[in-house]
Amino acid sequence: MLQQLVREQVFGSEPEKDGRKQAAKNQIARIVVHSLLETADELEHASFYAELAAELERKCEVPESESIRAPARRAATQRFPVAKLGVVALVGLGLGLAYHFGAFAGVSSPEQLAHSMRALGVWGYVAFVVAYAVFQPFGVPGTVFVIAAPLIWPWPIAFALSMVGTMSASVIGFSFARFVARDWVAQRIPERFAKHDRAIERHGFQTVFFLRLIFWMPQVLHSFLGVSKVRFSTHFWGSLLGYIPPLLLLSYLAGTMFDANGKINSAAWPPLAGLVGTSLLLAALARAFERRRAARATAATPTND
Repeated sequence: MLQQLVREQVFGSEPEKDGRKQAAKNQIARIVVHSLLETADELEHASFYAELAAELERKCEVPESESIRAPARRAATQRFPVAKLGVVALVGLGLGLAYHFGAFAGVSSPEQLAHSMRALGVWGYVAFVVAYAVFQPFGVPGTVFVIAAPLIWPWPIAFALSMVGTMSASVIGFSFARFVARDWVAQRIPERFAKHDRAIERHGFQTVFFLRLIFWMPQVLHSFLGVSKVRFSTHFWGSLLGYIPPLLLLSYLAGTMFDANGKINSAAWPPLAGLVGTSLLLAALARAFERRRAARATAATPTND
């Protein structure tokens, strides 16, 4: 509603090219953009107001050098630079120490991880979740943990620990990418990709759910969602629901799908094929439903004569 009102008041039905009217519109755009940027700093839905400000300047053909958003962009890129560099350095130092002291060797394979967790006894529960959350976002495949868990504990416990570890790793990977790289990406993303970013924001839950359902937890997906406009809460709940089917299936069928060393059995291929096929079918059905709903909405939109 706000976006439509501003557009109507500033642009009318067709943007005029007359010099004085264009100059007046530029001045109005500057005032509105200034207000929008101040609002964006105070409200949770800041991206909408920032995008609207950018759209106003584009429509009014405000030169980049005269953009009122330029100081805000420079401030955004300079915001917490030391903190961001400090976080990156701290993560790098921690991973380097972990490699030096052999922590990565303990999670190099499901067999090795299962052996390490059994040796810890009751502390293995905590160590499993912590290792999963810390190492998976930065290089260790999540499948190492998901496959190892049913080799150590009964499937209900394995499923619960895998869910906690997977969600923790996803939150850490998402938050790291958002804190370190979101501002930098937002200032440099080309317009042809920006529209896809806005589409992901509009359909954030469905996008996250099906990406997690099909691709699970690769590090690149944590980063992609982190630098996108998907909200944290949308990412959390979409990931949680998307992870449940594959993790539940792997935890329950691990005894027949993997041997004691965590290697895949020939009998595992039918369940895996069924899982992949079901995920792709659900994604195709959701896409078809979304297209049909969009077509109906377009057909129901009244046209102005």
